[in-house]
Amino acid sequence: MRRLTALVLTLPLALLLTTPAWAGPPLPSCYAGSYLGEPARTTTHAYYLFVDQTTPLTEALKTNVANLTANWGSDGERVKIVRFSANVSGQYTELMFDDFSDPTPTQEYLYHLRTDDRPPLLDCIKARDEKFHTLLKQAVNQTLTLNNSKLPKTDLLNALKELSTKVLAPETNYEQTVLLVSDGLENSSYASFYERKTVIKSIDVHKTLSEISKFNLIPNWHGAKVYMFGLGYQRDVKIYANPKMLQPLKDFWQAYFSLGKAQLMELGTPELLVSTLK
Repeated sequence: MRRLTALVLTLPLALLLTTPAWAGPPLPSCYAGSYLGEPARTTTHAYYLFVDQTTPLTEALKTNVANLTANWGSDGERVKIVRFSANVSGQYTELMFDDFSDPTPTQEYLYHLRTDDRPPLLDCIKARDEKFHTLLKQAVNQTLTLNNSKLPKTDLLNALKELSTKVLAPETNYEQTVLLVSDGLENSSYASFYERKTVIKSIDVHKTLSEISKFNLIPNWHGAKVYMFGLGYQRDVKIYANPKMLQPLKDFWQAYFSLGKAQLMELGTPELLVSTLK
């Protein structure tokens, strides 16, 4: 058990972040050395941070996103971070973080351990939890650093369909919460919310939803709780001074998530009014 503790403390951060997530959890479980095995997980929560790299964020907004994700990953929770962008060189959908936190041992579990094994296990769990959150914070900051307003605008509807289908759909045994960081401004052959490069046009919500439905671009979000952060945020667009521009954008995303069977918890314009997503 002491060897596992040391392993958790000495694994290089860069290696853990670049190890393919599908190969398994990047951090070894502290229960691996226990003859009782890992206790049953008392939570079935999964948290996802989806970041649109084309949405420019100020340092204050980045700090807000980091604070909203800081308490994710406790007592067996799963956490994933995915970035997505326009389909240009070097920019693509990428899994940045994927890990489970170790479940907290119950008193009954500890009772069945040998007396000498209890302190090392609890020390290992504490060390692993600290390492988990160090890596999580690093992954969030690294992902947000990649945001670039000079990138071509994201084909957002296609990106969200891919995320819903490939990330959420296989994991519906969890209670899923999504923090989507995006300005919500679609720009594709299916729909465009731009009149010109820096001018948002008036959106006919019903007509737009009807059009994108023909292309099967409203996926099933499987009841996930969704928070959208950054809606309408463009440094060069004075959208917040014009409610007539912002309201149709809000109406569109409310209808989109409703049709997609998501639980839309809040639309942040740009920031959320909640301090925690738990």
